[in-house]
Amino acid sequence: MKRTLSFLMALALMLCVAGEIRQASANVLNMYVATYDYYGLKLRPEPSTNRNEYCKIPHGTLLTIYEFSLDGLWCRTQYGGYEGWVMYKYLTENKPRALTPQDPGPSKPTAAPKKATPAPTAAPAADTDRTTFKDMNAEFEAMMKNAQPENMTVMCVRRGTKCYLRWAPSTSAKAMRNDVIYGDTFTVLAVGNKWYQVYDQVTGRTGYFLISLTALANTTDYMPGN
Repeated sequence: MKRTLSFLMALALMLCVAGEIRQASANVLNMYVATYDYYGLKLRPEPSTNRNEYCKIPHGTLLTIYEFSLDGLWCRTQYGGYEGWVMYKYLTENKPRALTPQDPGPSKPTAAPKKATPAPTAAPAADTDRTTFKDMNAEFEAMMKNAQPENMTVMCVRRGTKCYLRWAPSTSAKAMRNDVIYGDTFTVLAVGNKWYQVYDQVTGRTGYFLISLTALANTTDYMPGN
């Protein structure tokens, strides 16, 4: 009788374990990398952009997703013998199109420039800085006059090339970030003639992004002055 009870208890335990394994397997999700460039997706040891990556996962790679971060922005996966985290926004359930020769890749390093012959520096034009500030003031005035956008999100559309998030609406202004890539999104706070004032969720700071480098990332239609 005792042997029979022991056998039944062992069988029940095996069934419970098997059930847990099946449940865990059912939670596994397969998704493709969709970066649409030759840079690939960074696999990091922790769900944070502050940590250096283990490696880069090529576009179109099928990954097994084991876990999501609490904020839903990162996924835990394995690749190339490493286990780490990737950004969820660069994954898709449907197989992405293959890269074509028209898709730009990393730019090749240029040859070192020839040593320039020393020459006297020309005196700067008297209105150089004034013109820069004038252009910046025009952008700020446009942002005050234009209607304030609501729930407007834009994304970087320059493929294979990094874009700049600047501290002021001018290409002369120092970049706050120079690692913005295709698909990165920003919340628009104000609209000027050539620049957006945006909120960067990565750094938690406000900056400026050229309108010509972006496209709407949601269905909200907005035109300056409306």
